[in-house]
Amino acid sequence: MVLGNKHLARHHVLLILTYVVRGHTLQCHQTEYQLNENLCCPKCPIGSQVRSDCTKRGSTSCQLCLNGTYMNIPTGLKNCLPCTNCNAGSGLAIKKACTRESDAVCKPLDGFFCVDQVGDGCLEARNHTDCRPGQYISQQGTPFTDTICKDCIGGTFSNGTFCQPHTKCESEHLLIKRGTASTDAECGQKKFPVWIIVIAIWSFCVFVAVLICFIRNWKVKYEIGRDHTLDAFDESAEVGFLPPGMRVARDEKSRKGRGRDGGVATYKSGTKHAEDEVYSIYT
Repeated sequence: MVLGNKHLARHHVLLILTYVVRGHTLQCHQTEYQLNENLCCPKCPIGSQVRSDCTKRGSTSCQLCLNGTYMNIPTGLKNCLPCTNCNAGSGLAIKKACTRESDAVCKPLDGFFCVDQVGDGCLEARNHTDCRPGQYISQQGTPFTDTICKDCIGGTFSNGTFCQPHTKCESEHLLIKRGTASTDAECGQKKFPVWIIVIAIWSFCVFVAVLICFIRNWKVKYEIGRDHTLDAFDESAEVGFLPPGMRVARDEKSRKGRGRDGGVATYKSGTKHAEDEVYSIYT
């Protein structure tokens, strides 16, 4: 009797364990989600979310994803997933816009390259490296690779883009400053000292002043000598030294000041031809 009771008790224990194991090993179909230990509910389709769970008497109630959210697989979630933000502050731009059924896909902005790639999209990007002065771009950056820089060789310089040879100042110009890896040689013309230029200008001015004084003095002497010559001509005319057939009359009233002595002689001849010959001789 005692053995029979023990056997019955053992049988009840096995039944309880079997029920517990079955409850915890409840598996739903891939199109369902498990609501509790003994109930599976149908999943909502792509682009929607669960509004209310199923019951033993009714199925799952679904609704479309809200703006700014998406769901790309059948789900038992009550909230769709937020769309990825392609933030320009992270060096990103929109490659594909977000919809209810798919997330946004981002790409690097121009001048950036991706440092966190997911599928065909990018989650973070950084600026391409700027080559320093004295370097050149060995390999241009792409949306997924950084720029590669290398140093310029001797005798060349660069502002960070490409290398070019230094200007050869020694051949035609004066070398003011030698070129470096980042700057070109500085050339220029040989300059005269300022004091030499000042002396040259002062000397020229003195020369011009002396030349003007000389010309003025020469003119004064010339006018005086001409007056004396004309006076001598008048005296010779009075004593009869003129060539035959030529008469010169001296008009005292019409004589006016000439030059510094104030004497200007006016002469008249018997004929216009004689007057021209007299002046052609003494002028």
